[in-house]
Amino acid sequence: MNPLRWVAASRRRLATATLVAYALAFAVAVPLAAHLRDVSASPIADFWVMTAWLGILAAGSLFLGVLLGDRLLPGRWRERVILGREVQLPGTDDDPALAMAVTKSYLLHFSALTVGALALSAMALEAVTGGFFAEYQRLGYARATLRGDDTAAKLATVERLSEVQREQNVRDSLALLRATWDDPAQPLEVRAASIRSLGRLGHSLVTSIDAWDNEGVKEHWEFDLVRELRSDLLPLWRERLATADPALAGPMALALGRYRDFDSAPALLARATTGPTGASPTWRQTVTALGLLHPLDILAPLGELATAATDPQDFTALAWAVGEPMRRLPLDQPPPPAFDRLIEAFGALAASGATPVHRCDAVYVLYKTRDARIVEPLLAAFDAQGADMECPTTHVDVSDRAPHVSAHGEPFRVRVLKALAVVAVGQPRVLEWARSRVDDASLSDVVRLELKQLVALTEAGAGQ
Repeated sequence: MNPLRWVAASRRRLATATLVAYALAFAVAVPLAAHLRDVSASPIADFWVMTAWLGILAAGSLFLGVLLGDRLLPGRWRERVILGREVQLPGTDDDPALAMAVTKSYLLHFSALTVGALALSAMALEAVTGGFFAEYQRLGYARATLRGDDTAAKLATVERLSEVQREQNVRDSLALLRATWDDPAQPLEVRAASIRSLGRLGHSLVTSIDAWDNEGVKEHWEFDLVRELRSDLLPLWRERLATADPALAGPMALALGRYRDFDSAPALLARATTGPTGASPTWRQTVTALGLLHPLDILAPLGELATAATDPQDFTALAWAVGEPMRRLPLDQPPPPAFDRLIEAFGALAASGATPVHRCDAVYVLYKTRDARIVEPLLAAFDAQGADMECPTTHVDVSDRAPHVSAHGEPFRVRVLKALAVVAVGQPRVLEWARSRVDDASLSDVVRLELKQLVALTEAGAGQ
């Protein structure tokens, strides 16, 4: 038996079924919405529960549509179309309009009545539950997943939460991530991933503020949100740095850097100057955070650690962090006193560092100084033993989805010549040396080409 026809066989049955369906859908609305918001830990279970819930609402709307059609549509519509009965209406032979009416299904009219009933019912349900369905579309899947037991799904969800851009979505993601990172019941890797995602959102917010500043806009929702985070979340991270598990402390440090929380620089510097312990991710992340903040007062203390960073990855992070404040120093501003010691230390490493990474990244640091005093150390490095090696591409972890390239791979001597080119103009010593080496057959074609370009650059500068 067709269930709809059974229910529609009488108006009383239709009215009763409509009331029962609506009563059931609205009776469970508030407790069910609260359960799905606050308790449910399975998105799949949520799907089936909401499907059944909305199915009951749809059934009630369908019954209501039939009731309304029975009242509003002509020619004993319910009996003819829904129940499929043969109906004989008096007067059809004399009234062409009535004769036409009993042949029409009025499907479009019935559909409009049913859809209208469903739309109004859904709006009422949304109002009763405080906007549950709109909220679930934004947050429901992520919230349920993070309450579950599937660590891989949690990590994927945390990653997605860092990709949002609209204000409401950003606020929702921040709320979820803040609850997750500080929840001791969550796996450690999920908490660490949550901090990294918070850092990515922070970086997005801060760079948006930069863009608004450039356009002369001084207030926007990003400003308010960053102020809120700097007043409550970031101080908590600074406080926890000293005692947090290393798996969390490193991401915390990087996130502080990505938020440009300059108040955290002293704490980060204190942690960094304890010295690298050898292949230490947490130490590298702390040093990298200082590079993201790029205060000039990190140059001297970090420079003193150059020879202590024996692990190549540690040294790359250190070199990058030292290079960041250097490259931001205005050209018309006198170099800080720390440059003397930095040029001496990294100049020595460029000529005789323990690994190719040490030597190549030391040249990177000298290049970033843009200081004429790097000429002699670079010339010494160019002819030092092993100078015909290749520099590898090096990366630093700034909590992006892909590693941040610190320096691209190239021949060591080419890197040295590029660093010389930064300070070559107005340096007769560089021009004389480059001319003497430009036809050196012991050098590779690539290096000789770079030398020719250095000569041309220096000569052009000297002729001005």
